[in-house]
Amino acid sequence: MTAEHQKAPVNFTTYRGGARTAPSKFPNALGMREMQAQLWQKRGERYLLLKAPPASGKSRALMFVALDKLKNQGLKKCIIVVPERSIGASFGNTNLTENGFWADWEVSDRHNLCFRSGSETSKGTMSALEAFLCLPVEEEAVFSSKGRVLICCHATFRRVFEYLPLEMFDDCFVAVDEFHHVSHAQENVLGNNVRALLARDRAHIMAMTGSFFRGDGEAVLHPEDEAKFSPVSYSYYQQLQSYKYLRDLDLGYYFYETGNWMAPLPEVIDVTKKTIIHIPNVNSSEAGMTTKYQQVDEILTVFGEYLGTDSQTGFLLVKPKNPELFPEGKLLKIVDLVDDNLPARDQLMKSLRSDKIKTDRDYIDVIIALGMAKEGFDWIWAEQAITIGYRNSLTEIVQIIGRVTRDAKGKSKAKFINIVAEPYSGQEDAANVVNELLKAVSVSMLMEQALVPKLTFKQKEKDSPKSGLEVNPETGDITVHVAEIKMPETEEGARIIQEDLDLLETSLLNNPRTMIKALGENTIAQEITIEEAGKIIAAHYPDLPEGEKEAVRQHWMAKSAAIAESRRFWEEERQRQVAEGAVSQSSGMSLESKPFPEKTTKEILIDGIKKWQLATGSLNIDLIESVNPFWNSYKILSKTLNEETFRFIQEQVDKKKIRLTYDEAKTRAEEALRFKRQNNRIPSLKSNDPWEKLLAEGVAAYQSFRKAERQKEAQENA
Repeated sequence: MTAEHQKAPVNFTTYRGGARTAPSKFPNALGMREMQAQLWQKRGERYLLLKAPPASGKSRALMFVALDKLKNQGLKKCIIVVPERSIGASFGNTNLTENGFWADWEVSDRHNLCFRSGSETSKGTMSALEAFLCLPVEEEAVFSSKGRVLICCHATFRRVFEYLPLEMFDDCFVAVDEFHHVSHAQENVLGNNVRALLARDRAHIMAMTGSFFRGDGEAVLHPEDEAKFSPVSYSYYQQLQSYKYLRDLDLGYYFYETGNWMAPLPEVIDVTKKTIIHIPNVNSSEAGMTTKYQQVDEILTVFGEYLGTDSQTGFLLVKPKNPELFPEGKLLKIVDLVDDNLPARDQLMKSLRSDKIKTDRDYIDVIIALGMAKEGFDWIWAEQAITIGYRNSLTEIVQIIGRVTRDAKGKSKAKFINIVAEPYSGQEDAANVVNELLKAVSVSMLMEQALVPKLTFKQKEKDSPKSGLEVNPETGDITVHVAEIKMPETEEGARIIQEDLDLLETSLLNNPRTMIKALGENTIAQEITIEEAGKIIAAHYPDLPEGEKEAVRQHWMAKSAAIAESRRFWEEERQRQVAEGAVSQSSGMSLESKPFPEKTTKEILIDGIKKWQLATGSLNIDLIESVNPFWNSYKILSKTLNEETFRFIQEQVDKKKIRLTYDEAKTRAEEALRFKRQNNRIPSLKSNDPWEKLLAEGVAAYQSFRKAERQKEAQENA
C-alpha cells in the first residue's frame, strides 16, 4: 500500500423509520408494548419461544408472563437463566402497576444469584438454588412474586442436574435468556438440560433470543423439540417503527490500513455521543503487537486527558480534548471493562447495576469493552457503537448493534461503525484479512433483511389487471405478485416462509464456502439462488416435502432479490444526482443527503420494486432466480473501496473457490432433468446462457464421478 493511499470515508447505510400518522395503540391498558402484548396472548402455552431484537423489551415481556403463570396458572416458582452476571440486573424489581398491570415484579436480593460473591458454580451458589426450590409456597392475601423468583447464570444452570434431581423443577417456569447459547449438540450441557425438562414435560419453559442462530452454525434445537414451542416473532423493522424517539439506524464501515486501527479513531468517533467501543480480541490480527491495556490508553487520548478514577463509582475521569463541545466544567465518565484487575472493579460493577444507568443520561459517557457490554447489557442512552475488526460470529455483531437500538428521550439516531482492515496486494495475511472483511460485510446483508417491512409474495394470475404490488394501509405490509411463484401447500411450509427466512439467510451468510460463492463477481446467480439456497433448506428441514422446500426457496430468494434490486435502483438514482452535482459524494452511502429526497426504508423498498417491475415488464420466478442478491448488495457496500482494492479482494475470493463436489454435481444433474422437461432438450455446453452451460457442466461432472465409481467397483470385484 502506498503512502499516498487515501483511506475510505465511513460507508453508511441509513435505515429510516416512517413518521407516525396516527397515535400508537401501545403501550396498551396493561402497560405492554406491541411485542409484549403479542407474547401475552400466548401466555397459556407450556413452551414459548420469543424471537425479538435486542432492546425490544424481552425482559419485561417475561415478567408479565411469569407473573400470570405464578398467580393464575398454578406454577410454584420461576427461574430465570441469563448468560452473565451483569444481565441479572435487567430482571430486577420493576414497577408494572404504575402503567396499568395488576402486580409489580419483585425479586429478593438473596435470590438473585448473579449478585453473589464467588464462583457461579460454587457449592454455596448451588446450595442457594436448592434452598430456593425447597422453599414452601404459602398462600398470601396479596400476591407477590418476591420469594418465588430466582435469577442465575447459564454456568449455574449447566451444572444444576449434577446436584439436584430433575423432578425438583416440576411446576416451575424456567426462562432461558439469550437462548442461542443452547445447541442440539450432545456436548452442549445447557441444551441437554433444556431437553431433559422438555422430555419430562412437567415444567413450563420460555426461550428468549435476539437471534435464533449460533455463530458456529449448529442448530439450536432438534426440529422435533423446536416444534413443541409456540413462537412469537418481532422484527427489527417493527421495533424501529414502534419507537417514540429513535427513528434512524446507521450501519457503517471504515476501512483502515492493516495494523493501525487506532490512527483513524479521531475521524470516526463522535466524542459528543454516548459511545460503546469494543476493542479487538487479543489474539486477533487486528490487535497487532499492542496489549489490551495500551489500546484502552490510546482510546482515552481520543477523548481527552485522563485525570484519575472516581472512588465512588470506579469510572475513569477524562478532561475533554474539545471542551467547547461540552457544558463548562464537564468531565467525561468512562467505564473500563477491559481491565478486570482494576482496584475499583467491584465498585465499578456495582455502579453499572445502579438505577442511574437507566434514569440519568449523564451518568456515563463512554464504555470501553472487550468481551462484555454485548448481549443483554442495558444502557438505553448509548447512541454509537464502534467495533474494531470482525467478532466471533454474526450473532455477536447483532448483539452489539442491539446495544444502541434502545429507545430513549433525545436519541433520534443510533449508529454502528465497524472498523475493518483494508486488504492490499502484497499483504502477508491477505487471505485472512479478506475473509474477515467479507464476514463483516455479511452483517450488513443480514441487517438489510431484518430492517424492512414485512414482504410477502403471491402468485400473479394470468391477464390479471391487478397491480403487481399492494401495501396494507393499516400494517404497512407489502405484497408482491410474481408470475409462476410456487405457493406453500402445508401449514409447515407457510410457517417457515412466515417466520424462518431470517434463519435461512443467516445460515447462508454464516457459511464461508457459500459466502465465497455469493460474493464472487463471476458467480452465476443460480449457483446461489437454486443450489446453495436449496442445500440450506434441505439441511434445516430434511423431512419437509420436496414441493414445500421449493416453495420456501422461491419465496426466500424473491424477498432477497426484491430488497437487493430496490437498493440498487435507489443507489443508481443517488449516483445520477451525484453526477449532476445535486448530491455530494462525500456523504458515502448515507440515504439522508440533501437535496436528495429523504425517504423511509419502506418507501425505498416500494419505489424500487415498482421500478424493477417496470424495467422487466413483469416479475417471474425465472427472473428472480437470475439475481444474485448478495453480490448486488456487496457491490453497493464496497463503493468506498478503490478499484485496485476491489479487484484484489475478488482475486482472493476466486482463489478460495472450491471444485464441484459429488453432491453438487448430482444436484446439477437433477436440475438438468427439470430443464429438459421444461425445454424438451438437454442443457448445452455451447449455450450463451451461463446457467444452462453450468447445468451441462454439472451433468458432465456427475457422469465423470459415476464412471469413476463404476471403475472402482469393478476393480474391487475383480
